[in-house]
Amino acid sequence: MKTKHSFRIFLLLLCIISLEGCNDDDQTAITLEYEDPHIIFNNEGRSMTLTPFSGETIALYIKGGDGNYTVVNSNKEVVQVNFDGEKITFNPLRLGTVSIKIEDKSNNIYILTITVKYWEETNAVYQKKYIIQGDNITVGDKTKLEKEIEVSNIEKGYNFVYKEPEEAGGTIRIYYQNGQSKETDFKKEHIILDEESAITIIENTKLYDYWRVTVKDDNSVFYITRNFFQLIEQQHLRANFTPAPTYCYIKDVTKKYITKYPAVEHVYIIYEVVGKKNTGV
Repeated sequence: MKTKHSFRIFLLLLCIISLEGCNDDDQTAITLEYEDPHIIFNNEGRSMTLTPFSGETIALYIKGGDGNYTVVNSNKEVVQVNFDGEKITFNPLRLGTVSIKIEDKSNNIYILTITVKYWEETNAVYQKKYIIQGDNITVGDKTKLEKEIEVSNIEKGYNFVYKEPEEAGGTIRIYYQNGQSKETDFKKEHIILDEESAITIIENTKLYDYWRVTVKDDNSVFYITRNFFQLIEQQHLRANFTPAPTYCYIKDVTKKYITKYPAVEHVYIIYEVVGKKNTGV
């Protein structure tokens, strides 16, 4: 009888151990999820990039583990962490990188890396079009002027680093075909004009809604818009593999040439630019 009783106790202990093992197996790793199921957070990369002007992020819900979470912020001066026991948000305070450690009582650990940096935008010039206005300019002078513009205009790309809220300003690096570049400050302003005030670029093509960019070192100005691709498309048929254009940059260079060509009324260069990864132009 003692043997049978001991055997039953042994079987009971085995069941308890098995159940505990099953409970351990059922416990999933910690992950982060948005409330909206259509927005997927990358739990493999476990990283997030913000700007100093991003404001508080959309809440992320902590899932998995045993449900008893603690959150540790490696640098409270860079990012403010708001945690209510279930969901977590981040508020960027200044440039830098922090590690956010989420841990439960079962020693499940999730580390999220947050980088706070200025947003950058790089655009490479894909093609150009020159628009020369003037009823009295001769065909010969117009051809000569076009060649001068083509020789002197060697810009091939731009990198913007936005250091102000709402992308109102920062630094711009302009890349040239000869391998050189320059960096200076810029200001950017969104302009919306009515019919009477709109800028006529060519015939019935007018500039209503655009960003005005002023480059500080020489006070040069160019306009950024998405509405002038039809002027560029006339030059060639776009190949299937050609990347879609990001913007049109419109530069008014009338002042540069009007002394030599007084019959000129307006001279514009229209650049079709294509977005690139921020690895330099």
